[in-house]
Amino acid sequence: MCNWSALCENDVAIEFRTAFSDSLAENAKRGATTTTGETQELQSTADFNSFAATIRKTAQAAANANLPHTRALPRRPWISERTLSLIDERAEARATRQYEQEIHLNKRIKQSVRADKDQWLQDLVADGTWMGVKALKQIYSNLAMVD
Repeated sequence: MCNWSALCENDVAIEFRTAFSDSLAENAKRGATTTTGETQELQSTADFNSFAATIRKTAQAAANANLPHTRALPRRPWISERTLSLIDERAEARATRQYEQEIHLNKRIKQSVRADKDQWLQDLVADGTWMGVKALKQIYSNLAMVD
């Protein structure tokens, strides 16, 4: 996913604007849009919809190329990097409207979260003392206040 707030930075905004306008100009040359001077001639709703879809695709492509990508942050201490990468894959599948892959990734994320939590709990109480259990109790009380 792209970090759209990065457009507040002048250098990033200039790069994005250049890529976006170049891509729109390229689409206009291919005939994707009809331009006459500075006005757009849109004859029907279908023309408008195709024009809007072209702008959306062009903006997304420029954003993917020029904006920094954000990463999902774990909201629980047991979430691993493996699970975060699955979450990123699911976001990408969702953005490209691959619903079958999204459903499959949802199942894999749930399985991964369960495995992460089991491993985290085992690591927490691995030393055999009560310190891990006390830390666990403290973590859950803090999570209850956040939620």
